[in-house]
Amino acid sequence: SPWSVSSAAFAEQMRFLADHVRLVSLDELRAWLDGEAKLADGAIAVTFDDGLQSVYQYALPCLQRYGIPSATFVIEEAAVRGKTWYGAPALGQDELCAMARSGVVIGSHGRSHVSLGDRRLTVGQLRSEIGGSKAALEHLLGIQIDYFAYPYGTGRDLSPQVLEVAQAAGYQLALTSIHGRVD
Repeated sequence: SPWSVSSAAFAEQMRFLADHVRLVSLDELRAWLDGEAKLADGAIAVTFDDGLQSVYQYALPCLQRYGIPSATFVIEEAAVRGKTWYGAPALGQDELCAMARSGVVIGSHGRSHVSLGDRRLTVGQLRSEIGGSKAALEHLLGIQIDYFAYPYGTGRDLSPQVLEVAQAAGYQLALTSIHGRVD
């Protein structure tokens, strides 16, 4: 993919994080946001968007080696239909199930990775992209999907209607790509 780094560089980055930063799971982050837990300043949650096979192939062994909690957000259509994303193969059912068994949180990244900020999308299309992807992944994998990463995740993609649809779908936490401190 255009964003890939070498596996050696990735391993070095993950080793550095494991040695120097408090790494947290999305469950820990959610508990903190709900006021049920404390997090150290500068804590980091490691996530991967798009659900590419490289996460299984290269990242998972490294994450396991360093005991790093992580989450992978999957484009449902790519996972179900075996599509590629920017020419890179998507994770399939067997890989996703193996990752979930190893402790990686699997979340939805939408049905087709459409920008939810597209004002031409109807409420029905938003429900399909957000809630439909959750239901399809739950059916495919036999696990509960609690987390969502907004495709593109910009401020433009977070209208009140989009937020309402995500909440109604039953997600416990949804993530953006907006840079900044979470508080």
